[in-house]
Amino acid sequence: MNVLILAGGQGTRLWPLSRKGKPKQLQPLFSERSLLQQTVERALLFAPPEKIFIVVSNEFQLSEVRQQLPMLIPEQVLREPAPKNTAAAIAFGAATIRGQQPDQNEAIAVLAADHLIGNPELLAETLSLGELFLETHPDYLLTIGITPTYPETGYGYIEQADELAQHIFAVRAFKEKPDAKTAATYLKRGDYHWNGSIFLWKADAILRRLEAAHPAYAAIIKAIIEGDNPDTAYLDAPVLSIDYAVLEQEKLLAVIPTALDWIDIGHWQAVRDSQQKQKGDNVVTGKHVGVNTTNSLIMNTTGRLIATAGLDDLIIVDTPDALLICRADQAQEVKKIVALIEEEENQTLT
Repeated sequence: MNVLILAGGQGTRLWPLSRKGKPKQLQPLFSERSLLQQTVERALLFAPPEKIFIVVSNEFQLSEVRQQLPMLIPEQVLREPAPKNTAAAIAFGAATIRGQQPDQNEAIAVLAADHLIGNPELLAETLSLGELFLETHPDYLLTIGITPTYPETGYGYIEQADELAQHIFAVRAFKEKPDAKTAATYLKRGDYHWNGSIFLWKADAILRRLEAAHPAYAAIIKAIIEGDNPDTAYLDAPVLSIDYAVLEQEKLLAVIPTALDWIDIGHWQAVRDSQQKQKGDNVVTGKHVGVNTTNSLIMNTTGRLIATAGLDDLIIVDTPDALLICRADQAQEVKKIVALIEEEENQTLT
């Protein structure tokens, strides 16, 4: 199978560490390897290196990705003309793969570049199961449903319906991020799964859906496959997620539930939670001295000391030119901070 890794996001909710020039997926965080490099390592469990493709959205990302992944040839690192969310990025990437492989209609696994998966072998097994299903059901679109382990309110959910094949179920509905009571009900029922934005489909199947979803997607696909420039078509493309543009209306949609040890590194609270050995621990990088400080993330990329006393459930991220302090439950609001900074034309800080 081919693998399409979406790496064009700006990562604004991980500001001030994540910037336009080097967003979170290109940062190492708590590893020697960036999130993207870790994603490629997982992809190599089920695809050869020549079938791994990366989509980025600007020249800074393009240069950095090529530096981080020297095993990929230039034709495998794709810069879309503008960031237009995941539907356009998938149209761009899938059409490029199809254009480079005109005699093949292979499966394409779509991965995000900013996830952590603690049991990647299970991901490989799950995608292999899906690939076998697509050999006899080539028109289906598959999504990987992650078995919830607690009532998470920050993720969307997928409701499963009837079993189509062993361990593969029809999708009844996509559910928006629930409140705590609803999330607890989903967990108890057992037929709801986290939407991890991991997909698998035949190239032709997803391209047909995208062509039908919007004329601009059809124009992008046509231009790429015919070897023309898609820039003009991109100007008309709506800014839509693949869920909204295609999947929520799709009839031939199936889910493969799996117990992935999965975390979406979407905001600083998720970063803290992913690194805590037990609830209440501090997660610290860099110089820090704390008294009565609990359940906090302190990330210090400067040479100076951060000292704290009497703090609980805080996010502190200090970089040479910007300092973020917020309650952990307000981590989603960092995106709004970035928007305010950009309104004041402090582009160098974002």
